[in-house]
Amino acid sequence: TVNLLAGASGVGKTCLTASLLTQFRDQLPIFGHPSNPVAGLGYICADRGWSSTRLWLEKAGYPDIPFYSLVDDLDFDPDKLYNKRALVSILGESLVSLGLPPGSLVVVDPIALFMGGNLNDYHACAAALIKIRRIAQRLQLTLLGLCHSAKQKADAKDQYRRLQDRIL
Repeated sequence: TVNLLAGASGVGKTCLTASLLTQFRDQLPIFGHPSNPVAGLGYICADRGWSSTRLWLEKAGYPDIPFYSLVDDLDFDPDKLYNKRALVSILGESLVSLGLPPGSLVVVDPIALFMGGNLNDYHACAAALIKIRRIAQRLQLTLLGLCHSAKQKADAKDQYRRLQDRIL
């Protein structure tokens, strides 16, 4: 399956996710409910280097999670991201590179990079999500895609610092 966790930039999606991954790994209750065991856990960083995300996972007690970062992969050609039809395939290759067994949970942060090239284009997003879901089914993975929402700020002088947080 594909699941989305959306929130404004900086509200704590990565922090929450790091905590959830640690609870899944240790089979601890999540929000008071028992967690089901998962075959494996992984993390894909799509628009930033691994070091910034690793900080949250270290604080949560899970710095050694299997991960892949497009930014840190010097063999990955960023020009491929201009091909909107290749975006889902890039995600598929990233998922395969983790080498996780069926029944694993993978966080994709942010998943929007792979959702058709224009988040304001409903049809492109829907088609991409259908393809992503099929890849997840074929690999027998559950994906938790983090995505930004509510990025607009009323005061033009009060902007988000990171460019990727201001895109929409």
